[in-house]
Amino acid sequence: MNRVLLSIGSNVGDRMMFINRALQFLDENNVQTVRTSPVYETAPWGFEAETPFLNMVADVKTPLNPETLLTLITHAEIILGRIRHESGTRHNTYTSRTIDIDILFFNHEIYQSTHLTIPHPRIAERRFVLEPLLDLCPDMVHPRSNVTIEALHAACPDQGWVALYKTKDLKQPVQEK
Repeated sequence: MNRVLLSIGSNVGDRMMFINRALQFLDENNVQTVRTSPVYETAPWGFEAETPFLNMVADVKTPLNPETLLTLITHAEIILGRIRHESGTRHNTYTSRTIDIDILFFNHEIYQSTHLTIPHPRIAERRFVLEPLLDLCPDMVHPRSNVTIEALHAACPDQGWVALYKTKDLKQPVQEK
């Protein structure tokens, strides 16, 4: 069984509903949620938007390989109304979205294909990813940089705001199963 850390975010419509529906869809499709970080409200990253994001990290287990997991995630995003403005690529211009799911880490492996890089290449640049990772695994070592999540967080150049989101809509954190 593979252990995967996913970043899940939304800034359109009922943001918590989209996050919960994404987790439910994944749970129904061979991606079992083990535990989640708290949910954070965060500034948009890479673009201007009226509505801030809700972001969290899910620690999941799955028998799926990275490519199959990416296909499932892309399918979940489409079902939940994600619109991509550049056809066929994961490297879109940043825009508001109903849901965004990124594979951050897959086991402790380094994986590269034409359309997927694991670990996610921008983890160290994004406070909205590092804050929830810090809650789940501060001592985890990034397999490319050999630096802990805690050290990446301390050195993060991102100046965007990140605030704990108080919600009862997601049990947080989910206890490890």
